[in-house]
Amino acid sequence: MERSYTEKAACQVCQSTERTRLYFGITSCAACAAFFRRSDGIQYMCTANNSCTIAYDIKFFCRACRYESCVRAGMRRDNVRKHRTHQNQAATPGAVIPELHLRLTPTDSLGSSSSSRSTSPDDSEEFSDILDNTLHVSSITDLMIVSAHHEGSSTESCLNCPGVDMLDKEDVEVLLKYFKFSNTWIDSIFASLISPNQVELIQCDHEDIAKFINHSKSTLGFSLSHLNLNIIEYSVFKSFCIWKLVYHETSIAMKIMAQEHFEGVTSALRKYYRKESKMNDLEVATRIGDITLQIITVSNLYNDMIRLYHQIGVEF
Repeated sequence: MERSYTEKAACQVCQSTERTRLYFGITSCAACAAFFRRSDGIQYMCTANNSCTIAYDIKFFCRACRYESCVRAGMRRDNVRKHRTHQNQAATPGAVIPELHLRLTPTDSLGSSSSSRSTSPDDSEEFSDILDNTLHVSSITDLMIVSAHHEGSSTESCLNCPGVDMLDKEDVEVLLKYFKFSNTWIDSIFASLISPNQVELIQCDHEDIAKFINHSKSTLGFSLSHLNLNIIEYSVFKSFCIWKLVYHETSIAMKIMAQEHFEGVTSALRKYYRKESKMNDLEVATRIGDITLQIITVSNLYNDMIRLYHQIGVEF
């Protein structure tokens, strides 16, 4: 009997019914699809004889067993590679930073694998565009799609952070908001610096969203363009955005963990500069200070985003 479109199909990997649709050839939740896409070309090792249980109600999965479960369920590696090849061919040389493209692009229609419903090529291109860069959204509907899309990958990243399993639920929920904010907006602002012409051509039909996008480009985008961060520095900056912002509105346990992450990342950046650059200690300290100062701009942008979402009725 054919499954109705309104029925929630379970993820064939972890059995979750949250945010499921067709990804890479099977019905999957967004979190498992995000994991499978990021895992292409990576080899994981299981410490329990490849017999770990994979289920949505288990907070941490064995990555090796989860990946094998994805493959056994029918996820196709060639779908991931074909999508990446398509992106690389469509972009100008040097315009795509692989580390930033941890985004999902649905490979088929909404609904279950037994459905004959399909998405047109024009719709696929449109969704791929806004999912690759949030600055391309042109309506409240677009923003809701992007927001829901990043929920899975943000949750995956958040729960995989060392120490998160020791936090209270309320702390994790706050932390997740900053992961989602960084994945949705900070990545897109940085990506727009790589290929600015593509973003300038986008016309936003919603006045409040357009104002926020222009504001984000003129504030944080302007600052980042002057800093001229490489991908290592940007990764550190994005980490700062999460751990420095979350520090101010959570429990003592969260503050301790956030400070430890911040200090660890800062120490790693210093070692990187000493090994890979010719900067002296004063120049290193100045460079790190310049990067850290952008947290003020990011904090203001986060608050502006919260106000925008509340004003237009988008859940965050």
